[in-house]
Amino acid sequence: MVLRPPSWNLSMNLIEDKISHILIKQASVMVFGLLSVVIFNLADAFYVSKLGVDHLAALGYVLPIATFIMSLALGFGIGVTAYVGRKVGESGNSEVGTVIYYIFIWGVIFAVAINLLFIVFKNLIFNLFDIDADVLVLVEKYIDTWQWSIIFIILPVVGNHILRALGDVRSPFLNLFAASLINIILDPVFIFGWKFVPAFSIHGAAIASLIARIIGFLICLYAIKKKVKILSLRIDYTCFYALIKNISHIWGPATVVLLLVPVGLTIITKLVSGYSVQAVAAFTISIRIQYFALTVYDALASVLVPFISQNLGAKKYNRIAESLVFSKNFAYLWGGSLFVLFILFGRPLVCLFSSSEEIVSLSVLYLKIVSLSYGLYGLMTITVATFNAVKKPLLSAGLALSSTFLISIPFLYIGSSFYNLQGIYVALFLAYATSGFIANCFLRGLIKKYQYA
Repeated sequence: MVLRPPSWNLSMNLIEDKISHILIKQASVMVFGLLSVVIFNLADAFYVSKLGVDHLAALGYVLPIATFIMSLALGFGIGVTAYVGRKVGESGNSEVGTVIYYIFIWGVIFAVAINLLFIVFKNLIFNLFDIDADVLVLVEKYIDTWQWSIIFIILPVVGNHILRALGDVRSPFLNLFAASLINIILDPVFIFGWKFVPAFSIHGAAIASLIARIIGFLICLYAIKKKVKILSLRIDYTCFYALIKNISHIWGPATVVLLLVPVGLTIITKLVSGYSVQAVAAFTISIRIQYFALTVYDALASVLVPFISQNLGAKKYNRIAESLVFSKNFAYLWGGSLFVLFILFGRPLVCLFSSSEEIVSLSVLYLKIVSLSYGLYGLMTITVATFNAVKKPLLSAGLALSSTFLISIPFLYIGSSFYNLQGIYVALFLAYATSGFIANCFLRGLIKKYQYA
């Protein structure tokens, strides 16, 4: 196979430019891209909530599955970003073209496999939840179409990480924004009907999402095609398997870490569903607002991986330490700001999604209690990403596994058993805070290590 290495035209030099400028500029673009993903989901929740509490609850039961699939794709992407970033830092762009071509082939195989597995096991998966019969009918209507969008959830994530690994944060933002905008426009059309388009109810939300994701994928594919010119479709299978082995070193543990999110979400949803449909609806609203608010941490972590990887390859260790100090201070500042924001404006924000006083009150209570720990939650996100970037994926996985199984899950069951629904909220606060405190200890150690390297 012969490739013509393109001119990457990186907008910023990650191993030379001012650290705060790099992190702020690239993370800002990343935030808008990731917010597009969150807004995509918030639009579904907003319009579906107009159909009724049962419809919103049905969407809540699909959320852990969607998060699980997204986590698989993001784990793949983290491996891609770290590997390509080190390649650029060590030897420039000479090998990157071939790497990208092989990664995309692997991504297609991976996405198709996950899509088929879900179709085969979907009934078994939803039997894990204690879903009310009326709500289950709505879940099944939504899933019938949504299941075909899985491949178009995964492939754009893989493609966007390829682009970000090269320093291109603009193209991922554009395709994510386009998909989100299309979903916002199509949701009311297919859910409530418009002119010659009949009202499909909750099924319409799945149709709109499928169309939007397909278009987003095509835009992503076009951006990659502009970066890489393939002169031959032949594959060197020895190189291909070697690439899989190298990326899997990070991809495997990173995926384990990310899969803990849907595992935790599934457990919380199951616990909350034991109280009422209104409780599930309130949690659905709260968790989507939380995802929106914490997107900034995910954006910063996504920028840190290629930044640290390239500087590690270039042996510029002091820049790594400076980036971690900056990120740590930012995590505290953003977490404190969110707490104040939800105390002051939590109720009017939740009222955008529901007019039920019970749902609004439960959702506002969640935001007021849990948001107090968001600063420490941010430290956890940064530390896990840093371990992946410095080629310590097992430490990253170990930290996340301990946080979930030794801290979060026990706290949640104790809180639910003794203090009911409010106990779950307090347990989440304590779990985030405890995990963040432990992560901070590791982060301080990393900062000292690279300051004096």
